[in-house]
Amino acid sequence: NDGGPANGGNEEDNLTRRSGSPLGLLAPTADFSDDLEPHAEPGYSFFSTREAGNWQVLNDPTAHSTTHAWVSLDDQPGLILAEKDDRLTLPALSLTSTSVLTFYHNFDFAQFPLAAPAEAYQSGGVLEISADGAAWIDLGPYITTGGYNGVIDPAAMNPLKGRSAWVGSSDVVPGARTDSMTQVVVNLGAAIQTEFNATTLPGARIRFRLGGTFQILIDGTRGIGWGVDDIRVSGLQSPGAWTNAPAAPPCFI
Repeated sequence: NDGGPANGGNEEDNLTRRSGSPLGLLAPTADFSDDLEPHAEPGYSFFSTREAGNWQVLNDPTAHSTTHAWVSLDDQPGLILAEKDDRLTLPALSLTSTSVLTFYHNFDFAQFPLAAPAEAYQSGGVLEISADGAAWIDLGPYITTGGYNGVIDPAAMNPLKGRSAWVGSSDVVPGARTDSMTQVVVNLGAAIQTEFNATTLPGARIRFRLGGTFQILIDGTRGIGWGVDDIRVSGLQSPGAWTNAPAAPPCFI
């Protein structure tokens, strides 16, 4: 029973009121910058196929700045017999044709150190971009400094098998991650123009993805993991202030 016209002045119990402020056109904004000290900026999201070892901000002696870094462990075989797929996704960002991503990292992934390169690398890490969070594209071709250094074994028990990636160890000693972090530079502007045929990409997502194996590596080296620090994305936009001020009247002379 609706209680008569206009429900007798009563509101439905399931009525939800929302409020908001109108936003203006996209305009240049400050860089996204995160040094992870003492914790990450808000807005990241995570996914893992494992119960433990997903991306965490940890006290890392190899951190590029101060003491903390994002770290994902390359544990095998893990608590669950499944391929390891750890994903760290940055907050949504409105990219432009001038956008550049920089970060510092080091890594140590599972491998057979004495095997031929085509069969050696069982785990690895990649960088991906998406316009909608559903379909993802590899950013490898757009890395201008510190790019991928190998290919994950196509026969590996790994969700990234057969893909170019950061593989092996950035440390001179396999099975260690004690080396200083090095910089990676990615031309995001070129990526969105080539992959999405766009000069701006509002709400773009960028993610770090570690793919690991669950097989026991007989005669192989277990991986330590991946550390990432000092993430910066430049060339961004955000909605400007909205105005409904009337246009200036024409001026007649």
